[in-house]
Parts: sequence; C-alpha cells; structure tokens
Amino acid sequence: MKFLVLLISFTVFVFSQVIGLADLAVLVSKDIGKKVVIADNLNASDYQIDLDLSSEYNLGELTDIFKTYLVQNDLSLIDHGDSWLVIKNNYTSKSAVLPKLPVAPDAVKKHYYMYRIQHITNEDVANVLSIFTDELGEPIKYIYLKQSDMIAYAATPSMHTKIKKMLSSSDNSVLQRKIKISFFTLDSSKLSEIGSDIEKLAYSMDFSFTGLVDSLLHNNRVTLNSSDTGTFKFLLYALESRGVAKIYHEPTLVLTNGVKTSLSYVKNIGYKVSTTTVKENIETTKDSIKYRDVGFQMTILPKISDDWIFLDLNLISENLIAMQDNVPLTQKISYHSKVKVYNDRPLLLSGLKKSSQRTETNAIPLISSVPLLGSFFKFDKKDHSSQTIYILIEVI
Repeated sequence: MKFLVLLISFTVFVFSQVIGLADLAVLVSKDIGKKVVIADNLNASDYQIDLDLSSEYNLGELTDIFKTYLVQNDLSLIDHGDSWLVIKNNYTSKSAVLPKLPVAPDAVKKHYYMYRIQHITNEDVANVLSIFTDELGEPIKYIYLKQSDMIAYAATPSMHTKIKKMLSSSDNSVLQRKIKISFFTLDSSKLSEIGSDIEKLAYSMDFSFTGLVDSLLHNNRVTLNSSDTGTFKFLLYALESRGVAKIYHEPTLVLTNGVKTSLSYVKNIGYKVSTTTVKENIETTKDSIKYRDVGFQMTILPKISDDWIFLDLNLISENLIAMQDNVPLTQKISYHSKVKVYNDRPLLLSGLKKSSQRTETNAIPLISSVPLLGSFFKFDKKDHSSQTIYILIEVI
C-alpha cells in the first residue's frame, strides 16, 4: 500500500508542477511574443497554479489558461501595445481583457426543423430519426406534435438534409387493399353420402366440386379461376342447406401494407367453478362463473403489390369437444402459412381438422330415476365427428 501511495505521488510530481504567477507570465510572454509585466503593488508569490508541464501546448493555449486564471483570481490584464500589465481589479477602472468564447461555425450549429407527416405514422418517422446521431454520438432529439401531425427535431444543416431526404422518400401514400375471408367446414362423411347429387349439379355448371376437394386433400391449397369462384360459392351454400357444410364467418377486411390486422370469431363458453375454503373448522363453498373463448382467431401481416397480396397468416382454432365435470374440454390447433393471392385468383386453403364429441343420455322414464336400479336403465350414446376447416381468400 505504501508503495502504491509513493507511486501515485511520484506520478503527480512528474506530470504536474506548481508554478508561480511570475513564472507563468514568462511562459505566456514566449507564447504570444509580447512581454507580460506584473504590477509593482501585486505580490506575485501569493498566486500559484498547478500546470501539467508534460503536455504539449499549441500556440495560444497557455495564454488562454493564463487569462482564465486571472479572471478566477480577480485579476485583470491591461494591453499597453507592446506589453501586457497584470493588475488587481480595483487598481484601475480599466476592464480586463477576457478571452473570447469560441464560436461554433454554422455548419455544426443545431437548428430546429419541422416535418409535416403526409402518409406514414409518427412511429415510422421516429424509426427514421433513430438511425441518426449528432456529432457527439447522441440520438437526435425530437417531439411529436399531435394536433398538427408534425415532428419537430434539432439537427445540424447537413444532418437535416439527410433526414429530410430519407423522410421524403419514405413518406409515400400507403397501399391498401380489401380482401374477403370465408371460414367454413365440410363434413367428409356427409359429403360422400350426397357426392353424386352435388357432382351432378356441379357437372351441369361445368365444375368438379369433389375433384376440388380431393385436390385440397393432397395440396392444402388450390388457386381458383375467377370464373369458377361464383360456382364454387353457390355449391357451398347448397351444401350448407343440406347440413354438409357450415359457413362460420365471411368478413371483408381493409388491409394496410405492413400493418398487422387481427380477426376473431369466438363464442364465450361459461362454466361453473367451485372453490371450497375452511376457516375455524367451518367449510365454505363458493361458486363462480368463468368463461373461455372458443372459435377462430387470426392475425394477418400483408405486403401489398399492384397485382397480388402476400399474406403472413397465423390462425388459432379452438374447438369445444365436450363438457367434462362442467369444465369445457377444447381442441386447439395453430396454423401458420405464408401465401400469395393474386387479383381475380382466389385462394382456397385447408389442412385444419376439427374434432367434436357429443354424448347423448337415453333413459327409460320413471325406472331410470330409481337409485342404483335406475343406472341399469340408462345408456350413453357418444357421437364423434371430424371436419376439415377451409379458408377462402379473395382480393376485392
């Protein structure tokens, strides 16, 4: 520890030295080429300064240090042409010569600028500004003016030119497009039962419905011609009337390029939850009702072009299978796909299976209500069904 203290002291001694005002005046005289004189009534030994003599000072730097020291110690510097005189401030009414503060050139001065947002959001503008930094590496400071939909920021002229150029090139009209999404299911077993009837109807319209379904089973996606879309939807409505198909939802959405859109079609399933607590040997049971969302939930992230829309789809399908002990049992399926839908070429997607189970209890009246004996006169009938979920996407 003593060695460390000695080392630190030695370092300070080597690189920093206390010199008097008279010695500093001699150094300044050499720095500016003009003699610096200390007034006779001023005791120069009363003034000392710590100066790093190991550093190399540029021309004029010692003079600036000298002037700053005089100001801090209530001293003044009087210019007598070929010499300078150091005096106390109360020695004469003549004011001291103070060093001028450096003035930053206009190129590095910060100015305030305004940008009026045309089409993009203020978050988009903030993202553009976030990639710029000032000369110190600090982020550009800005504020969003909500009422006028403008961004105010501080920057140098050269930085402002770059910011304005980037904002102008990105603040274009936002692309939007309408699409229609149809969610429906087909019961394959029922479809096979009436397959010949529906195929006859489709054949009369020069369309193969079952061929389309078979194609979906192998490819999970089929592109329709614009001329076939109307026929397909007509047959779909006909199947719904026969109980073979069920159309759940047919919303029309307005998509904005690069903006995520959410869609949900759910039902709230209520169920009772009993909570039992025991306090001071007293048992208390409290019933409450909870709800669970069952149905479709979809998010869409679009990229829009003139001839097509690229869709990043995330679909969650949660289906109620049965109620067990008054608690809903559900089947949850997640589906993620990236598809391109062309104008006048609707896209049909499949691949999601929906399962359900229904339990029906049959009993002989009166006898079935007799304790113990009645259980022999009751029987449950369970019905399992499996359906395929289809999604039809049309660009409108």
